[in-house]
Amino acid sequence: MSLENAANIKRSIRDIRKKSDPKDALDIARYAKHHSDELQLWKKPISVITTLKQLLAQRRRLLSVLKALKQPLEEKAFYDWSGVPKTTAYTAGIQGLELDLKRINEDIAQLVKEDAQMRRQVSLITSVPSVGPITAYHLICYTDGFKQVKSGKQLGSYCGVVPFERRSGSSVRKPARVSHLANRVLKSLLHMCALTATKMKNSFGDYFRRKIAEGKHKMLVINALRNKIVLTITAVVQKQTRFDKNYIYQNLQKP
Repeated sequence: MSLENAANIKRSIRDIRKKSDPKDALDIARYAKHHSDELQLWKKPISVITTLKQLLAQRRRLLSVLKALKQPLEEKAFYDWSGVPKTTAYTAGIQGLELDLKRINEDIAQLVKEDAQMRRQVSLITSVPSVGPITAYHLICYTDGFKQVKSGKQLGSYCGVVPFERRSGSSVRKPARVSHLANRVLKSLLHMCALTATKMKNSFGDYFRRKIAEGKHKMLVINALRNKIVLTITAVVQKQTRFDKNYIYQNLQKP
């Protein structure tokens, strides 16, 4: 069995006007035959990665609910709360959710601690400046322990940080832009890593300040940083070598 992105199959279909189960089955069969030399056999992820993925999903849901409850309280300066009972402050709910979040964080840390290979990968990934454990956990889950990663460029494309050109003849000359077809969870985490990197006094921070001084658009430089962080992470994992500023990603100083 091979696991394939449904969007790839859909884009390969020429006539999408008709929709039925027999036609879908035929389209899938044609895609499998045409791409038989590219498809990879699916292997069930190890149990520790499956468990970690479930815990991270629960963590994201808790953070989302906590944000929804806390945000109105943080904006109280814009509203008249004088006649609102204190019971609407969600105090008990917020405290309960924060306790659940603390327990999930502890469960995640314990799970990683008990698995030597995952602990090693987390150590390598977090050796890259501005990259924290949560980003490392998500990268490991979505790449099946980096088994699905062929290159840093491929991972960067999956994370939505690689710009693609759109050119056709002499009339279509659009600037390179990142695609919306990406893993938004990883893209968001990498964005936070890049923002942290801009404030550091290292090769990442120096690169950001140099490009801004040259007049480059801020978001363009931040996306370049996201891409460089992905390439660096892939390098340290594949080489099984912790980040070393003396030789890892020396082309940060290049245009």
